[in-house]
Amino acid sequence: GVETILAGGFNQSGDQLRIEVRLVNAKDGSVMWASNFEQKKLGDIFAIQDGITCQIVTELKVKLCGDVPPASRYTQNVEAYQAYLKGLYYRNKLGPEELNKAVGYFNEALKIDPDYALAHEGLASVYAVMELNSQVEPQSVAPLAEQHAQRALELDDNLAGAYVARGAVPTSRNYAPD
Repeated sequence: GVETILAGGFNQSGDQLRIEVRLVNAKDGSVMWASNFEQKKLGDIFAIQDGITCQIVTELKVKLCGDVPPASRYTQNVEAYQAYLKGLYYRNKLGPEELNKAVGYFNEALKIDPDYALAHEGLASVYAVMELNSQVEPQSVAPLAEQHAQRALELDDNLAGAYVARGAVPTSRNYAPD
């Protein structure tokens, strides 16, 4: 039932970005709209995201730009955001080595921005998966999962992943592998 797909990519050279974005008709593959954003500085990533969003919304004939303020950000620090994205990448691979890398990246994001709710949520989910998959000694990271889930919810009580992690960890307490 999808009518339109947003596709794109980017190239990075040092601190410079070149971003290409397309709206594609899902039925026939035709490009409905395309734009390139060249010579953008990585430090402007949030402004670039907002600009792309406004152009797409305008192209779709939805008149929201200017009427609604830009979406709130969980961090204004680009380096924390990049570390968080790397953490997500490795978390989603689910292997033991990848989950350990995810922990490192989420911790890096929190070192830069200790109140980064999404990084706390990411750590909570990684620790919960480690517990549930018996990738660590039982209960060795459960307290950390609960701690980071609680902190994420203190910062934003709408983060579903933090609720999932908080709910999964107590379940792992009752699980004793044979």
